[in-house]
Amino acid sequence: KGQPDKNPSGQARVWDASTGMPVTDWLECEEAVSFATFSPDGRALAVLGNRVVSTMSELVPNVVKVFDLPSGQLRFPPLAHKNSVMHAAFSPDGRYLATATADQTAIIWNAHSGEPVHPPLKHTGLVLLVCFSPDGGWLATGGETEVRVWDVRSGVMVAPALKHGAQVQHLEFSPDGR
Repeated sequence: KGQPDKNPSGQARVWDASTGMPVTDWLECEEAVSFATFSPDGRALAVLGNRVVSTMSELVPNVVKVFDLPSGQLRFPPLAHKNSVMHAAFSPDGRYLATATADQTAIIWNAHSGEPVHPPLKHTGLVLLVCFSPDGGWLATGGETEVRVWDVRSGVMVAPALKHGAQVQHLEFSPDGR
């Protein structure tokens, strides 16, 4: 139930998949929408939008907006990033939103206030993916050739970086969180 619809003109809309009826009005994003993800309880939608960030008029997905559902009201001002936002994920309890960015960082945000929880989590290359552990205590970040696992509350890496010979394509914790 509830599927986000992405529109190149800078709008997103949530539809009820079983009835085909809209759940929200069009959610204004001002930018072309590149990705959307629901909070676990379905009461929020994070939308990644593109914005012109260079003199070459290049569109880069560097703005994240979080909308309350079903009202469609913006929860807090847009979360601006220095470079492309590659991915986003809510924690299992919906308290946090993590973003993966091309500026070699991941950021954990308070999903209710839009404030960063601590300084950005640094990588040695692009951060392409983020994934919370089932209990929400850890965040895995996947980049060009490594995965790092962080303590969500402290922002401290909990183990050495896990090196890969190629780009990380998918991240997922096992159901027991290991």
